[in-house]
Amino acid sequence: MKNLLCFIAGNHGQPRKNGKAFTSFGDNRDVQLAEELQEIFSEAPAFKDRIDFIIPDNELSQTFDISDVTITLAHGHQMYGGGNAQAKAKTWLANQSLARNEIADADILLMGHYHFFSSYETSDRLIIQAPTLDQGSEWFENTKGDRSNPGILTFLVGGKEKWNNINVIR
Repeated sequence: MKNLLCFIAGNHGQPRKNGKAFTSFGDNRDVQLAEELQEIFSEAPAFKDRIDFIIPDNELSQTFDISDVTITLAHGHQMYGGGNAQAKAKTWLANQSLARNEIADADILLMGHYHFFSSYETSDRLIIQAPTLDQGSEWFENTKGDRSNPGILTFLVGGKEKWNNINVIR
């Protein structure tokens, strides 16, 4: 059985000039890191045929299936409208439905960007916000008045329930 590693570009990896991104979505240090890891693992005999990589070309999200569950991975910085992260994600998903693209069929939307763990289940769909891995940022603390609590999100995908055992390791 192969392992799957999926990557997505975030706003922190974008090259910027005077505070504004000036290149394509694919020109991103997050994507560059994924490509370098893919090259390293493809050369390592122990991992050569054991890992599949999903790396975006020029997209801000990736949609794929695991055990008959459709998952969309998005960083989250492309979501607007609504007050909090969950409201922004719901608006974004609704807009994707209007566009009739594969994102609209996601059973699970997994995102980052907003620094806090949260999950929201509705209509046989799960919107899950992964916590940050870092100890916080001055920008976040100064603009939001709060510090994020770092953690690693884990959950199981597949089976009758589609997802279960959601946990944040702190």
